[in-house]
Amino acid sequence: MPNSLYVSQTSFSSYLKQNCSACAKKEKSFADSLVYAYNKTMTTETVCEHISKSKIVKAKTPEGCEECLQMGAEWVHLRLCLSCGHVGCCDQSPNTHATKHFHKTKHPVIKSFQPGEDWDYCYLDELFYQP
Repeated sequence: MPNSLYVSQTSFSSYLKQNCSACAKKEKSFADSLVYAYNKTMTTETVCEHISKSKIVKAKTPEGCEECLQMGAEWVHLRLCLSCGHVGCCDQSPNTHATKHFHKTKHPVIKSFQPGEDWDYCYLDELFYQP
């Protein structure tokens, strides 16, 4: 069965509104940061090489954002680095640790670490992918 890529800001915005009230408030800035490169169904072989080569890794801090736990801070959503297992908070969270981790390490792919969500994002190719 082919895998799909969100192909429009409208469909992604609808997804956010339906699934997260905090994200719905900031949907435009988050959706604008994503590039929807193709208007077709994608397969694993046609996504960027970083996503196609990524593996599921064990979360270092499955209970929450590693840095926020150390600071006693709160987060909105969690993201899992598929290179090393770092768990960081999303860009809607006050500290944006997942993106900061990317800038520090250059690990390209994150996965949503939220129950019920199944998507990956490649920072280098700016691609949002839903298996």
